[in-house]
Amino acid sequence: MKIFDKRPLSLILCILLSGFVFFSIYGIVVKISLLAIGTLLILVPAFIPIAKFAKKWFTVACGGVLVISCFLSLLYFNTYFLTYERYQGEAFVCGTVESIESHTGMRNVTLDVDTINGDKFISHKVLLNLDINEAENLSVGSSVSFGGILSEFTSDTDFDIKAYYYSRGYSATVQDVTDIEISPTVKTTIKNRISSYRLELCRRMVMYSNAESGGLLGALLLGEKAYLSGEIRHDFTRAGISHILALSGMHLAILSYALGKLLSFLKIKKTYRKLIEIVFVFAYMMLTGFPVSVVRAGIMLILSSVLFLLSHRHDSITTLFISVTIICALEPYAIFDISLWLSAFATLGILLLVELDTKNAVKREAPTILVRIVKPILFSVISSLFAIGATIIFSATSFGALSVLSPITTTLISPIIQVFMYLGTLFCFFGNILSFGELISGFGDIIIKIVRWISSINAIYTSAEFVFIQISIFIFTLAFFAFATLDIKNKKAYTAFLCIFLVLIHISSYAATAITKQKNILRYNAWDNNEQLILQDGGNTAVIDISTPSSSSAYQSVSFLKEQNITEIEHYVFTDYSTRLLSSVDSLISVTYVNKIYIPSPQTAEETVVAENVAKLLKPGKATLCFYESGDFLTLGEFVMYPAYRSADEETRFAFTLMYNDNFYTYLSSGMLKNDTKNVALPLIDGCDTLILGRHGSVYDEYEFIYKIEVDAIIFASLNMTVPNETLDFYKNTRIYYSPTRQDIIH
Repeated sequence: MKIFDKRPLSLILCILLSGFVFFSIYGIVVKISLLAIGTLLILVPAFIPIAKFAKKWFTVACGGVLVISCFLSLLYFNTYFLTYERYQGEAFVCGTVESIESHTGMRNVTLDVDTINGDKFISHKVLLNLDINEAENLSVGSSVSFGGILSEFTSDTDFDIKAYYYSRGYSATVQDVTDIEISPTVKTTIKNRISSYRLELCRRMVMYSNAESGGLLGALLLGEKAYLSGEIRHDFTRAGISHILALSGMHLAILSYALGKLLSFLKIKKTYRKLIEIVFVFAYMMLTGFPVSVVRAGIMLILSSVLFLLSHRHDSITTLFISVTIICALEPYAIFDISLWLSAFATLGILLLVELDTKNAVKREAPTILVRIVKPILFSVISSLFAIGATIIFSATSFGALSVLSPITTTLISPIIQVFMYLGTLFCFFGNILSFGELISGFGDIIIKIVRWISSINAIYTSAEFVFIQISIFIFTLAFFAFATLDIKNKKAYTAFLCIFLVLIHISSYAATAITKQKNILRYNAWDNNEQLILQDGGNTAVIDISTPSSSSAYQSVSFLKEQNITEIEHYVFTDYSTRLLSSVDSLISVTYVNKIYIPSPQTAEETVVAENVAKLLKPGKATLCFYESGDFLTLGEFVMYPAYRSADEETRFAFTLMYNDNFYTYLSSGMLKNDTKNVALPLIDGCDTLILGRHGSVYDEYEFIYKIEVDAIIFASLNMTVPNETLDFYKNTRIYYSPTRQDIIH
């Protein structure tokens, strides 16, 4: 399509953005390569004659822009942004509290930095992790000063936490905070007032409708996800419409379209309509807190309106490149924000289809009623395919999975979402009169039930972690952007080829995921203070979580499953209680599909409260909650689990046996072979085929393993366990594993 033909500004901006992004994100090899390419483009015209002066000038300009973009990246990120690299050792920080979030008993405090060691800063944020007592007197707007060590962001999981925080403007996290001084004066900024007003609107939506519908509307209309449950987010992800929850140009376009229709109905001149739309777009960006995807769309709409007012013409593709460039100029760290690139490239994909349709438009006879019905639906599906095709490399690498029915679900849900947002807008202006609250509840429940039903379809969400799928996605992306930039003769045939190629990628991913699910696996994982057993047979996947429950243990458990291309769990067994069991269950259903969740029957008053809260969380329509007692037999697909013992004291001792194909696999926590509980443990290990001596969470008992039992394999997971030499001699023909990160027992 040669989208850069007769669009030199778009090409230059594309080179500028590409150089800045790649130079900022990738390593030294990419940095040197970009500088070399830019230098060659500048020097080549001096040694190789080019026919036209315009071409020579443009080649030099492209090379110069590439070198400038690399220099800008070096100047910003290596010299200014990364404060932890500039200030080694303890630093003295002064700033204003921008937000405070609760997180697993801690407080995540965002600080807008004023000075570090007396040096003044503009648009710098750092993150403080404080306990409840340290953050007790803090409030949004408080002026704070303290000492601490500026550090980069790190994580024990595969989640790229560094890019996540960089994309939100955080330049460092602060460790070892000391000498906190809080000013009694609280600054109330316009930004904080708008944020409070946005939260108040969301609270009203929840109060006058219901928690799920109100939370969904708050996310769709205002981009506020404080009241949006993790399960709804995951249902939208599995259904392939998670982009609908991320406030973007689609939402702004829906509201702008409605405003334009209203102004047209009121017979307001188009010039005045454009001025009103500009004011509305800016006000909406401000109300939603200027998220980059909305800012991108807002700038596009404002530029389009301004160009229309000046010349009654505009070019959407050039406007897209200008808007992204403006965002990166104002907030360079936005290049780490995946939502910006998903939004920008999805828009580019749709604009390519629109331009193709415009070029192919010819005068035809009046369409029949059937054509009028079918054509918009077909165009909507193909638009979804083009948007998915333009962003598939980002979504596959970021989320590691694909939703098979995404084009269809987007087409089905979008009209209902549109009506839902219009109702929400009327509610914001007119409150709960005319029963808007009931209408919001009704429409919201319909959307949630439809999406939840789609999410529950077996194997709808497939893995993209297979090597051949990743290679196919890379080839498809090259083919897609070749279509955008090269002169393709038969565009209709090539469009059909791209659509078929994209569908085949999804079908291949579906087939590969289904085949993987049929494998027989019994895998033991141990990392840090967490343990799990993964059981897979006959298309069913079960996970026995032997760690002390927490949101991080559930997330890490699912991360291991993701690496193994498992996207659905039929049975998830928790073996212990803690005060964080509720957050662990919530995290689990927020990141993966689970059919049944098993927890032990409560033995204390505290555990009873926790169990009741979990039951409330898993209300009908969500994962089924099952309680089990010691001595019960749990059927987990082809595996049978026999929980033999669980203590309710602080030692959290636990023992169970798995039965599969006439083989027995016994797990004992480290405390089970001491004191009275060994009377329970010894009969379990008598006759078992594989013995797992685990640690069940954070228990690290020191003891000596002296037992001599005929087994095929023993796994020692407790780091403080010792084995006498004579015992080792007895097991010289037995497979022995010490504290593995991952161990396949059967595969």
